[in-house]
Amino acid sequence: MMKILLSALFSILFTISSFSQKYSYGKISQSELEEKQSSIEPEAPAEIIYKDVFLAIDLHGQLEIQVTERIKVYQKDRAEEFLTYEVPLHKSGSSLEKLSGFRGSTYNLENGKMVEVKIKSDQTFTEEKHKYKNLFKFTFPDVRDGSILEYKYTIYSPFMAEIPVQYFDYKIPLRYMNYAVKVPSIFYYIPDMRGLNAGKVKTEKETQDVPGEYPYAIVKLKIENVKSYEEEPFVLNYQNIRTSIRYELAKVEIPGQTVKNYASTWEKVGTTLLNSDDFGSYYNNTHQFKDVLPTVLAGATTDNEKAKAILKYVQENYVWNEYLGVFADQGLGKVIKTKTGNSGDLNLLLVAMLREARIDANPIVLSTVSNGIINYTFPSLQKLNYVIAGYYSNSELNILDATSKYSEVNQVPKRVLNYRGFYIKKNNIHEVDLSNKTMSSDIFLLNYEIKPDLECVGTMVNRSTQYFGMTKIEQYRENKSQFEKDFKNKYSFPLENLEFSQNKSIFKSSFGFNSVSNAEKVGNKLVFNPLVFLSDKEQVFKAEKRTYPIELGSPVKLSKITIITLPEGYKVETLPTSKKFLIEGNLGSYSYIIRDKGKQIELTTELIMNEFFIPADYYEVLKEFWQHMIETESQLVSLIKG
Repeated sequence: MMKILLSALFSILFTISSFSQKYSYGKISQSELEEKQSSIEPEAPAEIIYKDVFLAIDLHGQLEIQVTERIKVYQKDRAEEFLTYEVPLHKSGSSLEKLSGFRGSTYNLENGKMVEVKIKSDQTFTEEKHKYKNLFKFTFPDVRDGSILEYKYTIYSPFMAEIPVQYFDYKIPLRYMNYAVKVPSIFYYIPDMRGLNAGKVKTEKETQDVPGEYPYAIVKLKIENVKSYEEEPFVLNYQNIRTSIRYELAKVEIPGQTVKNYASTWEKVGTTLLNSDDFGSYYNNTHQFKDVLPTVLAGATTDNEKAKAILKYVQENYVWNEYLGVFADQGLGKVIKTKTGNSGDLNLLLVAMLREARIDANPIVLSTVSNGIINYTFPSLQKLNYVIAGYYSNSELNILDATSKYSEVNQVPKRVLNYRGFYIKKNNIHEVDLSNKTMSSDIFLLNYEIKPDLECVGTMVNRSTQYFGMTKIEQYRENKSQFEKDFKNKYSFPLENLEFSQNKSIFKSSFGFNSVSNAEKVGNKLVFNPLVFLSDKEQVFKAEKRTYPIELGSPVKLSKITIITLPEGYKVETLPTSKKFLIEGNLGSYSYIIRDKGKQIELTTELIMNEFFIPADYYEVLKEFWQHMIETESQLVSLIKG
């Protein structure tokens, strides 16, 4: 048997080495070193010359991943993020991925000759990110404009249920990429291919026979001359639209043995969860809350009142350890004792308490925003990484998440709002909409006076509600000094009496200012922009076209209320034109209303976006809409002495 396995292994290695004939590690050409710019994008700071990723699974289910990459640096100062790498190594209990055979070098051209500087072993290190992941880190030495960087390594993984996702487009152009998977035919994997450039990926499939062994299925994917992607605003997770592929194990079929099916439906995924001790059995163990619930529920009569009280109790008495999980990581008794746990621990505990309070609550499983959108047609337990609580009241779904101290019923952290989840109830497992339809608002109140020296002196108050408020509260509570520093950096002038406060999910900031230059003398007139530092001046939709949707994350209402006290002896000569325009389909609107009140000017602007998600077909419309708003807010007031 050992001879057969060795034969199979050599066959795998031979096939892998033959997949990429175009490039070879360490074989750097003079012409590559002499190149001055990318032929795909001349302004690119760097370019991937080639990337090879080869994966092989042996008969014992061990996964081997070989990675080789070569990068050309054109402008080092603009390519800093490509000079240091972190390779994730996953682990679970005693099972962990191991990295081996690392090599890396920087190549430079000196006096017409190639000089290689190798990455030494003491220049690499492995860091424990958390208990589920290590990071292997390395940095290229002696990088200059014109350098070529190259590295290779092999990962040995015991995790075969899912072949890791692989991307085919990057923040720099890609000349050539080769990706290959070789799997014994007894293992059946289902591919999940998606992304903007999926149609450009060329695919080859073949079967390779190994004497005395099972045949191997081989899939080879290749893509060439891919432009870089530029992250535009209003995309919740750009990984969702990058070109990628991942494989998930569907079944194991060994001749003479019972077939093991892993391919699933969402109903089967739900049943698996319900039968798990770390899921279904966990939240059905509700008797441990009988003593505490009467106090928690004092005065609450309706299901919604009870749910609010229970959520508040969990938030005030338990701490999220910031680990994600569908399953509970500890027993319920231990979580109650330690008062801490992962998202599964806390939210399944929340479900248990709601059920003990006679609310028909159940878990909702999902994939977080950072983990990518669930492919509805690709049922997968592996893709799920989070759970929240949910219950129906008058046919309306209510959702709760106890990981955030500032969430409320139907106002959960943004990481949850990833389009869809699955409600897990016995004999009723179904998809639910997790899109955020609650409007979030930012209201700015600017009140200032123009002094004789033309400096503006006044105050500004900002009030943020719903998701805007909750996000700011979390950021502020996490690191107050950094939040204050970042806040001050938004303004080019000193802030006086800066204060922050909160009330539930409402976050308020206020400050004063006394030296903002805005007004200008033109002859015997004063000219100024009434919005001072609040005017929108930048076009956020910069691409020529967009093929992916605009994701705002929340319906939005942005209001700016400005009151300007005129300098002594001046009156209004001309005011900007009040305007109002709409986006077709009732997607949004913008208004700019300005009035002369004698000694004061009052200006109110209001931007409303009624939908959290806008199809790409509206991109040009939105771009034009935004430009109109910029031009409107650039209008000037003219004052004369009167």
